[in-house]
Amino acid sequence: NVILHTMSNNTTSSCVEGGFECYNVIDSSQLVTSIWLSAAGGAAVVLLFTILRNIPSWKSIYHKRATQISDLRYRPCPFRTKTHVDRAFSFLYPVFGTRDVDLFRSAGLDSLMMVRINTLGAQLFLPLAAFGSAVLIPLYKTSGYLAETTTNADVIMTYSMSNVASKDPVLWVPWVMFIGFTLYALWAVFMHLKSYAAFRMLQEHRVEVSQTLGLYPMALFADLSKDEDYRKVVGDTHGFLLWIKAAASFFSPWHMHLQDLAFIRLCRASYERILEVRQKTEACEDTIVHDDDVQEPVHPWWQSPEDTPACVNSVYKPRGVLLGKSNWASRKSCGGVLPRRNNAPCSTSAHNYVVEYRNAGDVEERKGHDVHAEVSKVISLMYCENEYIQHEYNDTGFGDRLNMLEGDLKMLFPESFMKLVPVYYYRSTDEAIQAWDETVAKIHSQQSALDGLLKKHNMQGEKDVEMAHSGGMFSRCMQTRTTLKIQKLNDTLTSLIDKKKNLEAKIVELRREALERPADTAAFAIFSNQADARQARHGEIGITPNINMVASVAPGADEVNFQALWSTAAQQRNVLMLMTPVYVLLILFPIGAITGALSNFTVAVCGGTPETNDLYWSSYCDSAAVVPTTLLTSILPVALSAFWDTFFMPLMLYMATQRLRIHSSFTKLDQALTIQLYVFSVVNTFLMGVVGGAALSQIGQAFSQGSFSSLLGESLPGASNFFLNYVAVHCLFTNLFRFVWPHDGTVLFQVLRLFRLAPQPYTDRESWIIRSPPSFRGARHYASFLLIFIIGLSYSVISPLVLPLCWGFFLTSWIAWRYNCIHFYEPCYNSMGAMWKSFASCYIATLYIATFFVACLFISKSFFWEGGLLAILNAFIIYMARSYMHRKVTSFLEATPLQLSYAAPTIQSPDEIQLMYTPPCLRPGAVGWFPEQGKIWEKYGLPKFLGPDPSKKLNKQDTKKDM
Repeated sequence: NVILHTMSNNTTSSCVEGGFECYNVIDSSQLVTSIWLSAAGGAAVVLLFTILRNIPSWKSIYHKRATQISDLRYRPCPFRTKTHVDRAFSFLYPVFGTRDVDLFRSAGLDSLMMVRINTLGAQLFLPLAAFGSAVLIPLYKTSGYLAETTTNADVIMTYSMSNVASKDPVLWVPWVMFIGFTLYALWAVFMHLKSYAAFRMLQEHRVEVSQTLGLYPMALFADLSKDEDYRKVVGDTHGFLLWIKAAASFFSPWHMHLQDLAFIRLCRASYERILEVRQKTEACEDTIVHDDDVQEPVHPWWQSPEDTPACVNSVYKPRGVLLGKSNWASRKSCGGVLPRRNNAPCSTSAHNYVVEYRNAGDVEERKGHDVHAEVSKVISLMYCENEYIQHEYNDTGFGDRLNMLEGDLKMLFPESFMKLVPVYYYRSTDEAIQAWDETVAKIHSQQSALDGLLKKHNMQGEKDVEMAHSGGMFSRCMQTRTTLKIQKLNDTLTSLIDKKKNLEAKIVELRREALERPADTAAFAIFSNQADARQARHGEIGITPNINMVASVAPGADEVNFQALWSTAAQQRNVLMLMTPVYVLLILFPIGAITGALSNFTVAVCGGTPETNDLYWSSYCDSAAVVPTTLLTSILPVALSAFWDTFFMPLMLYMATQRLRIHSSFTKLDQALTIQLYVFSVVNTFLMGVVGGAALSQIGQAFSQGSFSSLLGESLPGASNFFLNYVAVHCLFTNLFRFVWPHDGTVLFQVLRLFRLAPQPYTDRESWIIRSPPSFRGARHYASFLLIFIIGLSYSVISPLVLPLCWGFFLTSWIAWRYNCIHFYEPCYNSMGAMWKSFASCYIATLYIATFFVACLFISKSFFWEGGLLAILNAFIIYMARSYMHRKVTSFLEATPLQLSYAAPTIQSPDEIQLMYTPPCLRPGAVGWFPEQGKIWEKYGLPKFLGPDPSKKLNKQDTKKDM
């Protein structure tokens, strides 16, 4: 990445000595050198990956999903190592030989849509690159404007709009082509949006009718050539024709969408056939963990499924409360029956039967009036006195607000309402379990050290027997020293065991206190059928106006952001006011301009002569200090930009957004972070990169000559060289680097262990932490993809050389991400691809940005009316297309058709869903808890809790009342 910001004071032989035009941001020779070095680096990375993945100790690192997720369906095939060709290229077999539908069934819709973004980029920029190379590049090359006006026109700039004179009629060609590019970009994303909607409906309303899980390996195209392959959907195409269809779906959005619809129809037909066979099967018992099943306060979460007691091991079941990280299809599933199919047993999505009620404001109480009486008066206005259904508010230990909510739900849905699951303040319990886990880790470490000393002591004892008659003083001293160490370790181990027992007692007490005092800010209502759950969630202000609870679709049990449900609407507004300056500072802090300015510092202060450049710095320009100059203009900008974009901004925005406690699910939190990082990419990396790079390089001349009007038209196309370099390096090196370095912590600690700088895992717990698959940071990666869309679309007709590089970027990114989604990453929650909606919104915003960016360039070329017309016409086209997409697709994503609601399974017992929507630390044995549980991104060092603990405030209030 050092190449991205490399600058040098290049003076061409044809320029005027001392002229400002002798200094370029990045010239053609630098760009060619950058491309060659990036290609060499990418080849070296792939070679290193080929070597490492054939080493036994590294196989589990690069093959995590298949080896660490016990109930994984469509398990990725192991690496082929029979021949040298297999060892070198077998990692590409699953990339090109696995169908999208198998990726969907193995990794879920979240992983598929992450890959589909790269598919969209490849499908978009391939025809754009073809038209740009065939039409725009020859057109710009033959215009010859730079040759007439400058003496050292850079070769790359002659292929851009900079080589076209102002008011030249040739500008009508890119004007028309940009409108065509916009129309194709809108059509391509519309095809992807329709495919996403179809997959989402299939996953959200999926019904599993088989009672056992088929743990099948993923089927490659070559494997599907076998007749009657049990892994394929009945009637699915296989053989050579499948390769043809796969290629067509990769290059054409239309063929991709048709194949997606064909697969969904086949799934539906296969489901009906299976259902006809299984509908007479007797109903089976749900997998439920009861209070008396688990005896220990905290179950060892690192145990393998084979060593886990049956009372908590539901990992091999198609539904139930999960033990640790499990298959995506099992995380949201619960048991049910199909009433219209002779009560055939099945598993279905639990969140379709749950409604989230959340406080929308403070309770309005009047002094001297009972809250129950006020609620009765409000409800009595809705019914005649003789028709009003009398009911009582039973005291269930919830508190007035939740008691009233439960009573009203029983009144309105007497047949289907099953249970109200409150939200609990569990932070103290979770922190106690975390302390227990750290203590257990120390016990394991001490026990391992003690076992080693005991083994050494026993070996020394055998030698002492031989040396006893010779009076070996040294041997006796060694034995005494070892005995003292053993005694010290025994004392430490005893102390840790006592601490562990005390923590277990504390956990039991904290768990009891948390369950006895639920929060009244939110709750989950469980219904037996989807139709009534759908009706209950469509209230504007809930069902009881006085308690002001907003009803909405409940998130999946694996994505509930419990701590966001602890706050009231008033608290959220107050925190938002305090955090707004933080957001403004993070988004608008000019890191892009700073790195661009550092890269172009030499150009800005050394361009031209002291007479032509007011910023000319003689002592700096005349010095021969090469190393400080290189550090300032090359190493420092790269290091600062990489640290800021990769680590600082995602972490800071996450902490600020999570502190608001607004987003009740990890999906909504990730969507908010995606939009924030997208805005940061637009403002800092793109706009400030242009201004801080190209514009700053000419600011000295602008001050001298007052030519600010022409600065925009000349500097913005000039910045394309920087973006060409940026995309080329990411295309040829950075994307391929993801093969060998997919996750910082995983690979870094493996390298440290390789050089004996980190201990080897000696216990099952340490092995689980090392080998468990991390999740990907959806918001971070979506924003990085969108940045390439911004660069490619904005410079599509300005500098068409960027189009082939953008296509190459998405091609290599598609290969890397497809491999890692199959073998490495496992999302920590199943959002059913909901991030795609945020991506689609940012994609439309990108088209608006590109439209006005290109229009400004036309205006700077004195194409005033044409530039204004382009901005208005293209914006209108984008707006109409967005409205059409919303009417046809987006508006139906959150809707549940009535036919599906009434044909859906019914729930017979709420116990399983209640346990799923209870925080793992409060479950019996803390089933489902592990150190990274409850985080939006796993294994990235994120803090689990942010903000104050509301339970401590309640404890202080109780103490004051007692006093």
